[in-house]
Amino acid sequence: MKKKTIGVALLAALCANAFAQGASNEQGSAVQAEMSVGQSVSVFAGLRLWANKWDVPYVTREAFLADPTNPASLMLRDLATNRVTSYEISPMPFVAVRFGDVLASVSYLPETEYDMGNALSENVKRDELDINVGYYVHPRLVLSLGYKQGKQSKTTDLIADSEVKVKGLLVGASLNAPVSGPFSLYGNFAYGLSKAENQGFKNLNGDDELDGSYKVAEIGVSYNLSHLLGSGVLKGAALTFGYRSWVLSFDDFPVGTYAPSNPLVPVSISNQDTRSTTEGFVLGAVAVF
Repeated sequence: MKKKTIGVALLAALCANAFAQGASNEQGSAVQAEMSVGQSVSVFAGLRLWANKWDVPYVTREAFLADPTNPASLMLRDLATNRVTSYEISPMPFVAVRFGDVLASVSYLPETEYDMGNALSENVKRDELDINVGYYVHPRLVLSLGYKQGKQSKTTDLIADSEVKVKGLLVGASLNAPVSGPFSLYGNFAYGLSKAENQGFKNLNGDDELDGSYKVAEIGVSYNLSHLLGSGVLKGAALTFGYRSWVLSFDDFPVGTYAPSNPLVPVSISNQDTRSTTEGFVLGAVAVF
């Protein structure tokens, strides 16, 4: 595909890695489910439902007068902005295996569509895959390292295909503190570095990648169901309910200002810092086999 250049960074990594679910979700669910199981080899299966709203970053272009008193001073400039969507429910099924103190998991967020209103010509879709490895440093604490890849279908109407793909690494921690009986408080925290790749276009600075970072946090309450289970294949289970938020930030991505011409050539380039947040309630269930 021939590379296209537009005078904007298109928030490439910011948009694409708006998939950051965190490296420690599955490990956190596993910790909460296995409190009363006490076995060193376990298989987990679960589902998390995230009712989330997303301030989707995107790029438009507007005309303005460099000199408000001179109609001949018409210029164009790129605008990086955000659109807060309505709530969408994102299902996140996962499987995990524990062997001794090592816990490995895989989760998938299938393609979810977010309503952009009139901000773009079509709604934005995203999906993601997470692979994580964790280590039990304490029966109630798991430290983890995760690999993530995902994509966002659209970041602007300025070009026909503005899809962005992302890959990244996360470090995370999941902890659980008993409250009363089967109830516990839990927290999942993660920090990651990401690299986004534009598909078929370049940023104004000539690159087709952007680097960024994000922070993920979730707190909530869990209910351990293991005491309700009899003998059988199912060794443990838990329900969780919490609130989840992530913030993705990028520094110094380029945006342009242009004199009207064909083709457009930037007369100046400036750098802009951006951030995007996705947040909402998350309900989870996990079983131990």
